[in-house]
Amino acid sequence: MDVARATGQLYVVPTLMAGLTRAYGMLGRLEEAAVVAEEAVEEARLLHSGQQLVFALTQQSLVAGWSGDEESALRHAEEAIESGAASASGGAPWPATRARWR
Repeated sequence: MDVARATGQLYVVPTLMAGLTRAYGMLGRLEEAAVVAEEAVEEARLLHSGQQLVFALTQQSLVAGWSGDEESALRHAEEAIESGAASASGGAPWPATRARWR
């Protein structure tokens, strides 16, 4: 991540962080995974990248679920879905997107 930041390739950082989140989660290091997932979401928001945000929120949802926090897991998953729909539709809300493709 340091190399990506130092070379101005910031668009890679949320993906790297999401991958690190997953690695920590698979190793059972859930507290560390939660911290990195939150940072990945923040980085994606700063980049205004819908795709990166969906990926980061998905990892955040998984970590919350693995940690037994079903409420947060569901909230993050719902935000990921909404963000993905808005990103795919150019920012239009999901119902507007569905109507456009009928």
